[in-house]
Amino acid sequence: MIKIFTYFCLLSGLSVVQMNPLFIQGRVGESVTISCSDWNVWTDVTEDAKYFCSSPCTKDQHIIIKAGYGKTTNKNRIKLHNKGKTLLVTFKSLQKSDSETYYCGVDRTGKADAYIMVILNVMDVTTSSTMSSNSSDVFTETSTSHTTLNTTTPAAPAQGSDNSVLYLVVGVTSVLVVITILMVSLKLMNMMMKRQSSKIHIKIQLKHTLQIRVYFSQASTRQMNT
Repeated sequence: MIKIFTYFCLLSGLSVVQMNPLFIQGRVGESVTISCSDWNVWTDVTEDAKYFCSSPCTKDQHIIIKAGYGKTTNKNRIKLHNKGKTLLVTFKSLQKSDSETYYCGVDRTGKADAYIMVILNVMDVTTSSTMSSNSSDVFTETSTSHTTLNTTTPAAPAQGSDNSVLYLVVGVTSVLVVITILMVSLKLMNMMMKRQSSKIHIKIQLKHTLQIRVYFSQASTRQMNT
């Protein structure tokens, strides 16, 4: 039971984790769709509202566009579709100025928000490039679109980092408190069992003593009668 509770508390404390960033490339004038789904948190985020924000994504002012569960919203050249666990972000008519760092975010009530970093790089169109007929619709999946660079992983938003440390401290503290309570409870139970055992032992001794007295009393009576 202690192991299960410890595991639960540690998961609560470590539930806010920044995943590896998505590296997305597109060309000027084209469209690109970004798929954010690997939130790397243990709680269900299906029905949570989700948003797309610019770096560092630490204030509400950084949020570019937001959509509730099952909703699709549009703002300027960006379309946001909240499919549940997956958030689809579509950039239309890409511009060089769109090249920057963004975040897909989950608005989690009562918990720190979850983030997926998105690094968008918009390149100029070259005349020597061979383009397919449907090259304007580039769909990028989370599982295949990015390269993991552990040595250059950008830091998570400041707010997420602070909350992550807070949850870790709370989780570890909870574990220590529970373990202390259990140890004290076990010690008290052990003391009560010893006391109970001692009382039973005393009762047995008194019973034996009484039996011996009765025996000698009866023997003395018989001796006097004879």
